[in-house]
Amino acid sequence: MPDDVLVMILARMPIKDAVVTGSLSTRWRHLWRNLTRLDFDGTEVLEKVAKDDIVCDLEREKYINWVYDVISCYSHPRVQVFRICFDLDSNYSKYIDEWIQFALDKKVE
Repeated sequence: MPDDVLVMILARMPIKDAVVTGSLSTRWRHLWRNLTRLDFDGTEVLEKVAKDDIVCDLEREKYINWVYDVISCYSHPRVQVFRICFDLDSNYSKYIDEWIQFALDKKVE
């Protein structure tokens, strides 16, 4: 199957699942980097942990690391959609600024 078809299949998955497919084989390892829609939706996790501040803080750190890991490896020159959905306040402005810069660098449409 051509890589373009595989990328189309990956595009229909949540970004977390698409990135994990890279462990299937060496051929799949970098295919997710050709996705042009990066949607980091942490709503489900947030809903599960919202009432426990300690767990919520841990999940925030995991979320930030996940976004950072993905965008630091991302190699496609453009992004059509870049969405981050999680409860982050001004204490996380450093990360938010980096993500905005990534979006500007990738010319998000």
